[in-house]
Amino acid sequence: MSTPSTGVLSNLNNLDAKHLDKSYVGWRSRGNLTWHILPDALVYYTWSQGFRPGGFNRAQSIIKPSSPIYGLFTPPLAYGPDTLTNNEIGWKTEWFEHRLQVNGAVYQEMWKGTQIAIFDPGVTGNLIFTTNGPDYRVRGTELSFVGRVFGGLTVSGAAAWNSSAVVKTLPLVNPSTGQPINIVNPFGALGSPLAQSPPFQGNLRIRYEVPFGDYLSFVQAGVSRQGGSYASTDQLTKTLQGAPVAFYDPGFTTYDAAAGVSKDDWTAQLYGENLTDTRANLFSSYNDFVKATTVNRPRTLGLRFSYKFGRKE
Repeated sequence: MSTPSTGVLSNLNNLDAKHLDKSYVGWRSRGNLTWHILPDALVYYTWSQGFRPGGFNRAQSIIKPSSPIYGLFTPPLAYGPDTLTNNEIGWKTEWFEHRLQVNGAVYQEMWKGTQIAIFDPGVTGNLIFTTNGPDYRVRGTELSFVGRVFGGLTVSGAAAWNSSAVVKTLPLVNPSTGQPINIVNPFGALGSPLAQSPPFQGNLRIRYEVPFGDYLSFVQAGVSRQGGSYASTDQLTKTLQGAPVAFYDPGFTTYDAAAGVSKDDWTAQLYGENLTDTRANLFSSYNDFVKATTVNRPRTLGLRFSYKFGRKE
């Protein structure tokens, strides 16, 4: 805490002398065009921009003389905003007298100056720091549908396909010689993918409802699939055993089912989640110098009651 008389920290570190102030000026916008080509078919185009503000690192890391970048690179005290520009074409449609709804979109996103965190005590210093890194391009498509097949049978599903890649990286070079520094580029090689960005995600659900007197009974079953992805883009940091901390979490498939009955505002159902007891790695990290993996819930069976509160009209 600074003292009123001197403006100096209690540990004699003068923050004013560090000039910890940065200003970034700009504007972001969004535009949308919509066209009803048919009464039950709409297409649209969206152009939009986004950003994350910059910030400060808590201190500059101390790079040891034994580091290959000693005297060649200094971790920044501040980092700037990163920006994203999205171009998207989509559609919203209904078919067969509104019994089938199909929505979708294709898009491309350009993510520039991506903020990334770096920590490798033997190379970049003794503290984790954030800096602006490479540019990414993400191309993908999304599709969802809901169909009333007949009577009380409903089939719904959704899927997304994504392809991400580094399109511009920042090579680490010796400013005196112009030659590359002999370390793994922490910003990734051209073509390397984003972290936690599986190439495919999808789900499918079937539900059948049958009236039973004043009650409505139902059964449903579903399946979800997620492809594999890397937990991090950090190819520089190594484990104590010398392996990169950019762990690959493989894809997985889970199944669920439920059966129940409802009347007016209440519902009772038996349900089962992750019926095959699949162990899926949702995220892996090495923050505490040991590989820690977050997994999904195991097979879960239960009985659920619910009630909707609200004023009757």
